Amino acid sequence: MDGCEGGYFFAPTVIDKVRADSAAAREEIFGPVVSVLEYDTLDEAIDILNSVEFGLTAAFFSNDAKAIARFMDECQTGMLHVNHGTVPDSHMPFGGVKASGVGAYSVGPSAAAFYTTEHSVYLGV
Repeated sequence: MDGCEGGYFFAPTVIDKVRADSAAAREEIFGPVVSVLEYDTLDEAIDILNSVEFGLTAAFFSNDAKAIARFMDECQTGMLHVNHGTVPDSHMPFGGVKASGVGAYSVGPSAAAFYTTEHSVYLGV
């Protein structure tokens, strides 16, 4: 790209047919890149989602209230988006779990956060 010589930059990119064990599925890619994985069941989707060492955000699109509730209960990410893109809101907590982010501090007034996991759920109608 013009102006990016010598750097490591990607144009907006969609990677399809990604295997769950590939780097494109298992790494946090910060850039205009989306990896598309296929699955057959909600069980498989949740297993894929939770099998990675990162947990910043996840999105789920469905009209099935039981599936949505299950996603919110079982998803291991700091931010959950239901029928909503993954753009955060400035009025909601921002953060990840697992190896995403630095986690809560364990000293002072935030000590309780060290022993809990906070989630932001975005629910579109």
